[in-house]
Amino acid sequence: MTVANEAAQQWPARAERIAAASEILMADQIEQIDGNLYRVWSRSNPGAFYMVTRHGCECKGRYYRPHLACAHMVALRLLPLVQDAAAEMAALLAAQFSPEEQKRMEFGRYLVERGMVSERVA
Repeated sequence: MTVANEAAQQWPARAERIAAASEILMADQIEQIDGNLYRVWSRSNPGAFYMVTRHGCECKGRYYRPHLACAHMVALRLLPLVQDAAAEMAALLAAQFSPEEQKRMEFGRYLVERGMVSERVA
């Protein structure tokens, strides 16, 4: 069971926003602008984004339901948990590989990020 599923079971009225927030997090659609201000990309309007803090968002969902946290705000509130889990997982994986193997994997990621090889090759 995923964290999103567990949260949706605990808070059924928020299930839709939790699922949407999970999609935002999985797509890596959050960019820190300054301090507590973030740009969160719209799922429904490609190319559009909203300026978001943990306590506010400029999206229509927040405008029409100001008493509820929108999916963008929920994603932002969950971001530290996701980052901590990713760092923990990276540390566990790194411990399984020798320094030489880690260097090869980092070089592979470097090549993929720059479009020099496809992900399948790396």
